[in-house]
Amino acid sequence: SGCGRTGTFLCADQAGVKPDIVSLAKPLAGGLPMGAMLVQRELVDCIGPGDHGSTFAGGPLVCRAALVLLDELEGGLQAKVIERGKQLRAGLETLRDKFECVLEVRGMGLMQGLQLKGGAAELRSILHRMGLLVGTAGGEVLRILPPYVITAPEIETVLDLLGAGLSELQESRS
Repeated sequence: SGCGRTGTFLCADQAGVKPDIVSLAKPLAGGLPMGAMLVQRELVDCIGPGDHGSTFAGGPLVCRAALVLLDELEGGLQAKVIERGKQLRAGLETLRDKFECVLEVRGMGLMQGLQLKGGAAELRSILHRMGLLVGTAGGEVLRILPPYVITAPEIETVLDLLGAGLSELQESRS
């Protein structure tokens, strides 16, 4: 995962991994269609014209959007992602301790999830009805991917809605 969502520009940085090649897309241009491939300097000569192509390579508009994202990350947005990610994590761990249907909190930064006993689809539906858009991963994990610009009060709202949703889920399963 890249472009700062997990707390560092590349999630690999946190794992101590130095990839030879990385592909980036979704957040790079703020949701506009753009893809990029990053290559270690010592491998640059291995790729020549025509070896790599992309439908979403880089027109002027999306390239400018990507430059704005990179500037924002360096200008303090990355620090806010880390701070909000810690806040989210602490709240999710509190919910894990409160609800027995929550088996595990996963992820980092603003890419986190709750592994749920009995699957996540029912909770996703409850939360959608309450106005919180979340996804699922692998059937058992509720995916929580807030925007980079989420505020501390908005994280608290998310956690309150998750708590209400988990209460409703627990009642429906008992």
